Amino acid sequence: MATKKTPKKEKLLKSKPEASTVPLTINLFVACELAQVTRDGKVSLNGIFSRLTASSAPVNISRFFLVAMVQGQPMSQHQVSFRIIGPTQKDSIRQLNTKVNLGMDGKANIFNELTNTRLEEFGNYQIAIIIDNTKESRLQFDLVQVGAPHRDLRKRTTSLPN
Repeated sequence: MATKKTPKKEKLLKSKPEASTVPLTINLFVACELAQVTRDGKVSLNGIFSRLTASSAPVNISRFFLVAMVQGQPMSQHQVSFRIIGPTQKDSIRQLNTKVNLGMDGKANIFNELTNTRLEEFGNYQIAIIIDNTKESRLQFDLVQVGAPHRDLRKRTTSLPN
């Protein structure tokens, strides 16, 4: 009886990811204020948002994260792009391109930290994730104008009656 040889685990770990024939599935896609991975691989997302407020535009967002959890063919590699599209839909405000290597379980977490992102106007913004130039998913958030500009209430004094 002939036995079939299987590659050693070390060889699998060192092998180069191949182009996938199985498309990725996007299990989660969010924009949030903070994203972290714990030592044991748990993903923590804080401040998931779909609405931002400001008293005037333009607005500069100092820091936020785009996080996607994807699943597909184990040990495959994919091109991933993120595009932020403003209310006028004219052009991307920002575009990020990266390669993602799926693990032996066919899963990967994609974290992108964005800093100093300028939003020129109030309205609906869309963030698109594009995988292998074919699959696209979008999330959206609104930049909404609120009230008058913030006043520092600490400068206000009150006189107490004698």
